[in-house]
Amino acid sequence: MSEYINNQLHLKKILRTLVLFQLILLIPYTFGYVYQDEYLPKELQDFLYHELDKEYWWMSGIPLIFISVVSISYIISLIGVYRFKQWGKYTFITTMILLTLITSFTGPYVEHGVIQMLSELEMLVNGVILSLLLFTNVFKFESNKSIEK
Repeated sequence: MSEYINNQLHLKKILRTLVLFQLILLIPYTFGYVYQDEYLPKELQDFLYHELDKEYWWMSGIPLIFISVVSISYIISLIGVYRFKQWGKYTFITTMILLTLITSFTGPYVEHGVIQMLSELEMLVNGVILSLLLFTNVFKFESNKSIEK
């Protein structure tokens, strides 16, 4: 039984570390994505400006509000997972599915190599967090612990 508890505590530490790392990664990714234009070659800058001039369905009104709500929900879900709240787990899974669906409709975009590296790292960490949430019982341990008190 003590080995089980040690494994669960180890999983909790890993999950918390990953969530914290993900929250920290969001900061340079967001700022880098906003300010990357000046570091791109002229041809890619022209492509970006040309794409921004087009009116996409997702850049106006209700779709933009929906994307913003899902993005904020994603950050809130990370905080919930960090605190081992059951709602955080379900909100994280739901927002990951919604963000994956949304990004498949946003069209082409250009990223600087550093921003792409941060994006790949974020996807990797999200995948590991999702795997821990779906394929381990780290949250079941938390609920059993609260029952025993």
